[in-house]
Amino acid sequence: MKNEVPVLRYTCLKCGGKKYNVKGVVIQHSQVSQIFSLPGTRYTAVTCERCKYTEFYNLPVQSIKEAFDFFPVRG
Repeated sequence: MKNEVPVLRYTCLKCGGKKYNVKGVVIQHSQVSQIFSLPGTRYTAVTCERCKYTEFYNLPVQSIKEAFDFFPVRG
């Protein structure tokens, strides 16, 4: 399985850039969850390559394309 960046209709809110990186991240809520190996919350981070502005979405990486298809074109 390839690790491909989904093609999104993305425009950065800060600088208007069109190039981006998409990564899945897991956020641990407390040290207790780390100690007991409790799963954290998964988010998808979309980062502008130009200014590094990052937006977090509570969606899996595989579903982010469908979400962006519903957003109006920004910029």
